Amino acid sequence: MGAVEMEPHSSLKRSIPATCIGLILLGVLFAQAEAPPSPVSTAGEDKHLGELIQQLGSGLYSNREKAQIELQRLGLVAFDALFEARHHDDIEIGMRARFLIRSMQVSWSDENDTAAVVEVLRNYNEQNEANRRSRLDRLSRLENYAGVPALCRLARFETSSQLSKYAALGILRQPRPQTRTRQSALADQITRSAGNSRRTAATWVRAYAETLDAPNKSLPTWQHLTQLELRAVGEQPEHVNREITRDLLRWYAELLFELNLPMDSQDVVRRTFDLNDNTNRQLIDTAGWLLNQQWPDLIDELYERFEDRFSSSAVLLYRLAESQRMRKQSDRANTTAQLARELDPQQPKVHTEVAYGLQDRGLFDWAEQEYRYSLEHAHPGSFEDIRARYFLSEMLHDHGNDQAAAQTLQGVIDAAAKDATVNKRMNGFFRQAAGFHSRCHYFYAQHLHALKQYKKERERLDQALAADPTDADVLIALYRIPDSNASERKRVLTLIGKAASEFRLEIEKYQRELDRQQTPGQLRTFLEGRLASANNLFAWLVSNTEGNLDEALQCSHRSLEIRPESAGFYDTLGRCYFAKGDIPNAIKFQSRAAKLEPHSGMIQKQLKQFMQAQVETRSPELPDRSN
Repeated sequence: MGAVEMEPHSSLKRSIPATCIGLILLGVLFAQAEAPPSPVSTAGEDKHLGELIQQLGSGLYSNREKAQIELQRLGLVAFDALFEARHHDDIEIGMRARFLIRSMQVSWSDENDTAAVVEVLRNYNEQNEANRRSRLDRLSRLENYAGVPALCRLARFETSSQLSKYAALGILRQPRPQTRTRQSALADQITRSAGNSRRTAATWVRAYAETLDAPNKSLPTWQHLTQLELRAVGEQPEHVNREITRDLLRWYAELLFELNLPMDSQDVVRRTFDLNDNTNRQLIDTAGWLLNQQWPDLIDELYERFEDRFSSSAVLLYRLAESQRMRKQSDRANTTAQLARELDPQQPKVHTEVAYGLQDRGLFDWAEQEYRYSLEHAHPGSFEDIRARYFLSEMLHDHGNDQAAAQTLQGVIDAAAKDATVNKRMNGFFRQAAGFHSRCHYFYAQHLHALKQYKKERERLDQALAADPTDADVLIALYRIPDSNASERKRVLTLIGKAASEFRLEIEKYQRELDRQQTPGQLRTFLEGRLASANNLFAWLVSNTEGNLDEALQCSHRSLEIRPESAGFYDTLGRCYFAKGDIPNAIKFQSRAAKLEPHSGMIQKQLKQFMQAQVETRSPELPDRSN
């Protein structure tokens, strides 16, 4: 999506045989067996496992060692029994059980996994808990349920109870198949994958398979499972993650509502309120979820319960105002929004962050008021002034108000003309100072284009290129000016070729640096971001003008491999497919961009263009890429 680098919006969004998951235990595991056993145990094996677990605490050292070796040999069949024995009353049994579990190193990929799944699971064992959660999120977002088998494995065999449950939630959050046949097929796959594991996460997964087959019949199961989880919160809080319990109850509440049981659903929602830790972060999350579910009345109950928190938080007050606006209570909503704006006086940084969150929720009028509050109270040319102007100008441009966008950026350009240190501050922002100048001219040019003043538009675009010759949006705008003569066309294509070459060099540069920087950390994250951006810029420029479309498509996919949840990058991928005449894929990926940022005017505009082209291309003609 364009040349704009924006931070992600936020409020500041089969059977599993042992051979398939490649379990390798240290020591003598599998050394005495030609093939590992099936992970599914029988009743007789359960009894035998219980006896072996007890032998781990035998008074005879030889018996303890023999039992340990046998449990190692059994592999996955012993996993559940060992997991349950981790905190055995007998210290020796618990210690040996934990050792056996720690000695299991799992290669999580299955030979039937897609390349995307294999990539997500690469080096999974080496990740910390936060990175593992991120990998689970990525698996849950893969298309066509490709990540479900891997999530089932993780629900069964991830040694962290919380990550195991998180994997199960990833399965529960899958979009339900549209046809009965596909629902049954997914349910069968999940049931086989979960096996007869006694782990809590495995019971959730099996219950979900039951829900796919018979939603109403599964409700007693879910009532039981959620009660067990709530009981664990009260009795064993050190072993339970309250947010995971909350998310399970949220999913259950959504299921009840879907099955036309709104009163039961609301009762479950109220139970989630008890799981809040009374921090603003969790209350903001809860209020946002209620609004996303279109349950604004429950915001009032949340407010009554945590009135002190709401009264001291602008974000929470805006959530309350949003719920009032959703219920057509305009006067109340504006009064509440005014109360929110009056908090944190003389703190433009706070107001800019609040504005960005409002923009993310599509509340543009309130967002603009907050941005302008920041501009009124920030010193001209200060970092906070620059930041507020940048975000406000991009929001205005995204919704077609280019003259106001240009005038907003003009403020910092004027400040820089009087004070050289302002340029230095701009250089420390998302764009270099030259980028601010280029962007300002580009907004003026877009306004002139709408007025069909093409000569003046070209003059502004040339000024923009003088500041930043690689500004992709400026080059695209130049390429699209109507009635350019042959000489001008040749000049523009030369400039596009030079910029594309610059982006290629950046891609090569950051890829080399990233290959040298193998250690996870801030530097690697920075390099990944730069590499993703360079790939995206090349793809955006070429797909909107001229060049190697196959290369552009490859670069666009590469950017999303690095940043898989970027709406702007999906916007670019949609444009790449459109440029190649593949309108179904263009709509598919543009729709994903729209889902990630539903309030983006530019993303919605491009989606509308693609859908219109789909209607028009029922004839042999392909769409004109220059439009």
